[in-house]
Amino acid sequence: MEYPLNTWSRLGPAVRDRRRAAGLTQAELADRAGVSRAWVIRLERGLDNAEPARVLAVLRILGLDLVLREHQVSEDEDLLREVLGE
Repeated sequence: MEYPLNTWSRLGPAVRDRRRAAGLTQAELADRAGVSRAWVIRLERGLDNAEPARVLAVLRILGLDLVLREHQVSEDEDLLREVLGE
């Protein structure tokens, strides 16, 4: 399954969905990743102050890889740039 993450706020829901699919509670995920449950809650809410090392630990526990690829510009984005004069 792919989760396109072009904004930080989209990471949280992807983590929450994967955690639930894995049958883990927030507390179980936190314990396995070495973070607090409060931190997992903040991450799942999509807050942008999560430390990268902790995010990677959570993704590893959930069996997810973070993959970077070149952004593919959609026709909608091209049209928006044209309208905005960018």
